[in-house]
Amino acid sequence: MTNIYSLLILCSFAALCSNPVYGSAADDPSLPNVLLIGDSISIGYTDPTRNQLAGKANVHRIPGNGMFSANGLANIHDWLGDTKWDVIHFNWGIWDTHLLASDGSIMSLEDEQSGKEGKIRTTVAEYTANLDKLVDIMLGSGAKLIWASSTPVLCRSSNRLGVIDKYNRAAYAVMRRKGVIINDLNQYIKPHLKEMQTDDGCHFLPAGDEYLGKKVAESVLQALASDRWQPYNFSATPVSSETIAGRTIVRYEHNCLKRWGYTEKMREYFYIVEPKSGANNPLMVCLHSAGGTGMSEMPSNVEKIAEAGDEFAGLVLNSGENAYWWWGVHMIESDQEKYRNRLTPTEARVLDTVEWAIRHNNIDRNRVYMRGISMGGSGTLGIGVSNGSVFASLLAGVPAGTKHTIFRMENPVKSDRIGTANQIPPVVVFFSQKDIWAKGMEDWLDYVKANKLCYITAWGPWGHENHYEMTDPAAYEFPWLEIKRNEALPAFTNSSSDNKYPGFESDGEDKDGQMNAYFRWKVIEDKPDSFSIELRLVRNDELKTPANIPERAVTDVTLRRFQRFAAGSGKTLKWTAAQNESVVASGASISENNMVSIDRLTISSTPINLTVTSQ
Repeated sequence: MTNIYSLLILCSFAALCSNPVYGSAADDPSLPNVLLIGDSISIGYTDPTRNQLAGKANVHRIPGNGMFSANGLANIHDWLGDTKWDVIHFNWGIWDTHLLASDGSIMSLEDEQSGKEGKIRTTVAEYTANLDKLVDIMLGSGAKLIWASSTPVLCRSSNRLGVIDKYNRAAYAVMRRKGVIINDLNQYIKPHLKEMQTDDGCHFLPAGDEYLGKKVAESVLQALASDRWQPYNFSATPVSSETIAGRTIVRYEHNCLKRWGYTEKMREYFYIVEPKSGANNPLMVCLHSAGGTGMSEMPSNVEKIAEAGDEFAGLVLNSGENAYWWWGVHMIESDQEKYRNRLTPTEARVLDTVEWAIRHNNIDRNRVYMRGISMGGSGTLGIGVSNGSVFASLLAGVPAGTKHTIFRMENPVKSDRIGTANQIPPVVVFFSQKDIWAKGMEDWLDYVKANKLCYITAWGPWGHENHYEMTDPAAYEFPWLEIKRNEALPAFTNSSSDNKYPGFESDGEDKDGQMNAYFRWKVIEDKPDSFSIELRLVRNDELKTPANIPERAVTDVTLRRFQRFAAGSGKTLKWTAAQNESVVASGASISENNMVSIDRLTISSTPINLTVTSQ
């Protein structure tokens, strides 16, 4: 058997000599530009990929063998150059798993199979760190990124056969976390290794190169045709740091990008509040009020983040001045048609900065939350509600208007950041009928009820104050920071436990009130053919301050945001409600837009298990 490692080195040498795949591609300026990065496996599928994409894209590859990930870091800026890349298809991995002899040379296959000890070129931890940096650099080009898994290497000793799978799993985790498109060439080629892989157990025959090239071309075309959003990894510079409430806070500054819609040169800033413990941390995003700025309200927001728990990281944002004030709603009001299906500069900057914080701080994507008061409450609803694929839940205190959120719910911007209606995150809203800004709350309440959204509200006659402890304790202590984006949830409407909102400037009977604050839930099972959730009322022994909780509540329940259960639309679904293992109610419902509604369900402090199945 020919030595795989000799072949890899020869392929690298060939990159500097006569291999035609390194020749300059004849570009058509009207076509998108595609860059291929990889080792000798990618060398093999470069020409087949070019042939598949002829007349559809200009396909380039790096001027050599990409080898291992540290080599990529050393050369990536030169490889990217000044070309505007539309798609970058990349891979490192096989070279990272080489065993090196004591002199640093690649250990031969014979030595490896004889059991001689060697040092792995790149540990999994180093490989992960290198890929993190490489992806961030490539995202900075503005290109859509496609990661290709490393193809199988079968010539290794028995204890090393699984190493490629191990490194693929590590890379997969990085790509999922960073939102990179995945092209799983490993699984694609694996069933055809006998007829398509060469005798060296690594490279491929012409039929294998053609087969891989076809898959690479398909993934590139899909990326080019997709309106899938990939965040621009803009450059933010740390300029200062300080400690508040036991937390390290770093201030970052950056240019405002034309991509976001800024027409003049501007600088903005944000603060990262570092967690005290843990990894894969939850993130709290904070929006300031009209009475302050991101800087002036940073200390109070840091305290809120610290109160949430040591594991929480924080992002404190600034709205911007003049037209960029009020978190984007002023621009919407000035030109509704322009921004009907297009983000305002402030909205785009906020969402990209949230993505930046997620990527640079190892954030759990399923636990990203947003909160704000007054103008920040309006922005939280306006930006957060229509971005259910980003935020797990929201908290808006005395929101200064609801036009922003109603406009965005009715006119979402087409993007994979924004989920369909059944992905709208749950919202907790505190307000007052004696607050001039609450004049539009009736419209918002009508909207969330009519659309069966998951909302928890509480109000009282105190005016434009953000002291939520004055509200119903069950609302004030609602566990909104425990909700996860990747879990289904119930929406409650027409609940007998609801108080009636008395209306703006009213001295009506319900001076203090709440809606849906008493309900609690826990997902038990979410499978393709069945779904089960526990529903109950909160108990006073769970609250720090007692609340006027009824013994039972009758409510309509709409199950939303299924992760696996295929509710579909127009399907007849069977449901049962069991309490203490006895069925207390059952029936059938017609699904709509992957949601299912069940009318007049009785819920008490004793949990019921609501189960829905496909008939």
